[in-house]
Amino acid sequence: MKNEKPVKRAWFKMGLRGQQVVLFLLVSLTPLLVVSLTIKFLGTSTLKGSVGEGLVQLAQEKLFRIDRAISDKIGKIYTELPNIRSVVAESNSANGDRNVYVDAWVRLEDSVRLFESYAGSGYRRRGYRRGSRGEVTITNSVGDVLCSNNNTFEDNYRNNITSNVNDQIWWKRAFSNNRGYQYIQDVEYDETQNIHLISAALPIRTGNPRTPIEERETVGILRVVLNLRELTHLVELRPEMEKTYTILTSQSGRIIAASSESNYKVNDQMQIENATARAIIEAKKGREGDFYGYEAEGEEDRNSESRVYGWARTRPSRRQPWKNDQNFANWIVFVSYPTSQAFAGVVKLNQYVLWVTLASCVIVVPIAYMVAQRITQPVMQLTETAKLIGQEAKNVIQQESDQVRKQIAKMQWYQDEDYEVISVDSQNEVGMLAKEFNDMHHSLKVAVEKLINAEEQMTTIVDCLGEGLIVVDTTDQILYFNPAAKYLLNFDETSEFPKKFTDLLRATNLTVLENAQGQDTRATVEINLDKEGENRILRVVSSQFASTGVTTNNGDTSNDNPNMAGMIYVFDDITREHEIDNMKSDFVALVSHELRTPLTSIIGFISLILDGKAGPLNEVQKQSLTRAHRQSQRLATMINDLLDISRIEAGRIVMKLEPVNIAEIAEQRVEELKPQADEKTVKLDLNIESELPQPSGDAEYLGQILTNLVGNAIKFTPENGEVDIHISRKGYPRDEVLSENIDDEDGIHVEVIDTGPGIPEQDRETVFDKFRQLSNIQTREQGGSGLGLSIAQGFVEAHNGKIWVDSGKNNMGCNFQFWIPFLS
Repeated sequence: MKNEKPVKRAWFKMGLRGQQVVLFLLVSLTPLLVVSLTIKFLGTSTLKGSVGEGLVQLAQEKLFRIDRAISDKIGKIYTELPNIRSVVAESNSANGDRNVYVDAWVRLEDSVRLFESYAGSGYRRRGYRRGSRGEVTITNSVGDVLCSNNNTFEDNYRNNITSNVNDQIWWKRAFSNNRGYQYIQDVEYDETQNIHLISAALPIRTGNPRTPIEERETVGILRVVLNLRELTHLVELRPEMEKTYTILTSQSGRIIAASSESNYKVNDQMQIENATARAIIEAKKGREGDFYGYEAEGEEDRNSESRVYGWARTRPSRRQPWKNDQNFANWIVFVSYPTSQAFAGVVKLNQYVLWVTLASCVIVVPIAYMVAQRITQPVMQLTETAKLIGQEAKNVIQQESDQVRKQIAKMQWYQDEDYEVISVDSQNEVGMLAKEFNDMHHSLKVAVEKLINAEEQMTTIVDCLGEGLIVVDTTDQILYFNPAAKYLLNFDETSEFPKKFTDLLRATNLTVLENAQGQDTRATVEINLDKEGENRILRVVSSQFASTGVTTNNGDTSNDNPNMAGMIYVFDDITREHEIDNMKSDFVALVSHELRTPLTSIIGFISLILDGKAGPLNEVQKQSLTRAHRQSQRLATMINDLLDISRIEAGRIVMKLEPVNIAEIAEQRVEELKPQADEKTVKLDLNIESELPQPSGDAEYLGQILTNLVGNAIKFTPENGEVDIHISRKGYPRDEVLSENIDDEDGIHVEVIDTGPGIPEQDRETVFDKFRQLSNIQTREQGGSGLGLSIAQGFVEAHNGKIWVDSGKNNMGCNFQFWIPFLS
């Protein structure tokens, strides 16, 4: 095929039998592998999810326990606050009366003990000493201590000294200018008692809980230090979960409590990795973030042990306002478990899958080999036979053209008429393949015979051609040539014809043909060839021929055109045609020259007679002589055109290069043609660009160009029409490329636009040919020799310019244009 790519070699050789075995393995084991991998990956993912969810549930349970413990303590304390509100409110009106404070202390002692039991401290029974924490303190709205179990405040009370705490941070935050807010400080850890303590300052307000806070007055502050032994129990290891570590942190990752085996201490910073980072990020989002999650892939802890993590954080509650913006509003509980133990089931599952897959391979491979052997044996026979035929065909391709038929005749499959390539001994698909192969062999033999006959017929036809033919491939090798080519290139029958085309060009001095090689389009070149003093002129037509799918010459192709297979050169002897053209040109020049002299005398004598110098003329005589004078001038014009065209063809135009004023030449020629235009009532309009430079050229020839184009336009423009002449300075306005020595960026551009019948697009290429006139009636009525445009073209090209024709305004009429460069 044309675009067929060569088959790439595999990294390792594998026959059909091996491919069949692999195919059977794939067909039989693929479902098993899919199921196994599905079990492995989905099972692993599910198990990881289960482990993670289990850790999350455990973390949520632990968080619920500690959250409930704190909430219960604070809830009970809040329940007792209304019972002390009246006593605290009365103290606010004491005005320094000591008796009021003493009475309040006595009345509040039971409440203090009750608050102490709610807080669960028990410190007083264990030897409560001055400065220790765990106290309960009740103050009024000015910060005076009404009752407390703090040693310092008790001593002051016994000494009749009123203690005031309005400078304490907890009192200021809780009272908050009578607005009243619950203020809970950070958790503190007492290492000696292994107890976590948390201080809560709660406002004592008037009214009932349903009254808006803005309408309720803060009459005092209650400060309670809560004993959180639950935190210690929370992180302790249980026998049934001895490897499960629990860590309680704040929302920033600061350790509040941790299992001792985790190597984390209170107030340490949690190691920021996947699970920790995600939990902290979600805690920063507040209500918008997630409240639980897990990391099932495993990450190392401080003991360099890979563990999986589950976490949960505190949820804010409207019923428990102290949890929304206080210290433990975003506590996070992390529960971790060793990865090795968490995923032990996954490892076993993967081992089971591996052993099942290996066992299946051991069973399937022998079966697959036996089945593949039975299928591939006949196919291998077909392969060997096809290889034999292909090798013989390859030998044919490598032979020279004249040896191909001899090599084909030696082929075994082509010689023996009864030769059966493959014996058919089965009726299955392989047997059908063998039968089709034998039929293909027979058809191939018939096709080769037809090709040989067609090739012999074509060779005979080409050898009998009068034109020479040479076929060259892309590697410069001459593939074929006919006898006429040898004759035309001056090779006799005994001379050896070169094998390379470049050698042929050097031997015949035809190096001009090197420029035609590799061209995309058809090219025609005329060359002179000397033969024993005789000048022979050959016309050479070169063209490409594309690849037909059979690559020769080792598959090499042209880099410029990948589809090109080579070049065809056709040689035609046109020496006689040139001689006839030269004879015709010489004859036209001779006859024109000999006719012009007597015709000039005739025109002169007729002019004298018409002027009355030979005597008076009557009207009939004057009309006859006028008609004769006009026809004589027309004949003189035709003779001058013939002489001009013969000089152009003979290359005898002598250019008188000098600076010329193209504007003056145009005005002069238009003025000369104005009577002819006025006779047909045709309007002449000359537009010349201002400050037009003076190009170098021949003034007479440039004037003749303008005369021919403008006169032609007037002739074919109907009455009351228009002819516009535009002269401007511009670059070459067409897409084609001019000669390298011509500056196509600057020159004189002239347009002659008429409103005549126009020229069809298909006739515009031939309108400048000699004696060429359009075949419509309107143009035939105008007469003329058909040489004016050809002469104009010759003069333009003598100035290294170009002339062409387009349609006029609104696709009506013609627009003859020419462009000449500024010649040096």
